Amino acid sequence: MTVTVSWSRRKHQPARIRQADYRVAAWAHWQRSSGIHLSYPPGAPFARLMLPGDEENQVGARFLAPDAPDWEAMQVDRILAHWRIHRRRRFRIVKTEFLYAGPAWEKAARHGLKRDAWRERVNETLGLMADELGIA
Repeated sequence: MTVTVSWSRRKHQPARIRQADYRVAAWAHWQRSSGIHLSYPPGAPFARLMLPGDEENQVGARFLAPDAPDWEAMQVDRILAHWRIHRRRRFRIVKTEFLYAGPAWEKAARHGLKRDAWRERVNETLGLMADELGIA
């Protein structure tokens, strides 16, 4: 799987956060290519059918078997499924950063933050993702 990485976003991150950033970016690419997009309006009948329920251990790849060929993406997906229920703020940060297109200042404004504070929050969340992925 080829994932384009924004060098300007990653050049000042510690190695473990860069690695988590890469894994989540790969998950986002996998997510977008699975045909299931979280950016549909929540009230749309199609979106209600496609979004997994709280009891499922997947965020957006509802119809993929847990033994999907890209195990790294499934690992990130399971962590995000847990965050979607128990750590909603973390989930929203990842969803905004990796699934929505737009400049950093616009993403920051969605969360009521300035751009630098947004970058710190994203790096903090990626550090937590690295912990859960076992990245040393």
